[in-house]
Amino acid sequence: MNLSLLQIPQYDPQKNFCDYFDYPLEIEVEYDGVLLKGHFTYLCPSDYCVMIDSPFSGIEVGLHTPAFAMYKRNQNVIDGKITEKGLEASKDALITAYEQAEFLFRNKEAIYQKIRAVDPKIAESVAQRAKLRTEFLEKKKRLKALLKSGELSSREYSQFIGKYKRQQVEAELNEWELKKDIFKDFPDLFVSYGSEDQFIAFVRKYFENNS
Repeated sequence: MNLSLLQIPQYDPQKNFCDYFDYPLEIEVEYDGVLLKGHFTYLCPSDYCVMIDSPFSGIEVGLHTPAFAMYKRNQNVIDGKITEKGLEASKDALITAYEQAEFLFRNKEAIYQKIRAVDPKIAESVAQRAKLRTEFLEKKKRLKALLKSGELSSREYSQFIGKYKRQQVEAELNEWELKKDIFKDFPDLFVSYGSEDQFIAFVRKYFENNS
């Protein structure tokens, strides 16, 4: 597929370019003698995300260009067409996804053991957050009635809401730290914020399917 020939005359730059098509916008590039295949999952002038499909699957790489750097030469889509910069960036992203996937696959046994070691702690934290939310919703309903009747001040109600939000953030941060620590002994793998979940899912899939 020659993506440079695609054009959407009425393209809205605020929308995902991929949504204008009923088929995936596929990307191919040869790297170190390996044919890599993937597709765009998101594309607009400032952002792109690429998912690798072969020889691995399940790793997505993307990049956001901040508003202050949105010169024409940095845009991925202009006048409803994918720019040369967008095409080259997508190939680079596909290569990065392959390198990450290949590293994870090569080290899947060691990484899987670390995942299994933290699984109980993460499961416990998730269960505690679910319990906390149930208790919060029940208490919120009672406090809202007190607030309406004037028996509870707006400040007290806000403090209650704020405390719950802080507890949730702390629990989520703890879970993120646990996931991040899985990869701390692998300095050659760049783990960007938020990529932990897809890396864990990838290792689970390839380890458990090959065990």
